[in-house]
Amino acid sequence: MWSYPKYETFGHLQKVYRHTAIYRTVDFNLTGAGEAERLRGDIVGAGYSPVLGVNAEAGRTFLPQEDAVPERDFVAVISR
Repeated sequence: MWSYPKYETFGHLQKVYRHTAIYRTVDFNLTGAGEAERLRGDIVGAGYSPVLGVNAEAGRTFLPQEDAVPERDFVAVISR
């Protein structure tokens, strides 16, 4: 597993790939109306959607500036 600084360095120095991405699978607690539910999901960087070649059906995916400061912007993309 790579650290975020190592991933950033790789992304800036490599010249082969158009996009790079980072992700980590985690468990989340979904709370709200009713009982809490445990869900599995991924924490991803802004490069995740371009690497996969997918776009949002509604709304948007992540913006590059949302990766500028780690853990500053918390944005969710929900899939089926």
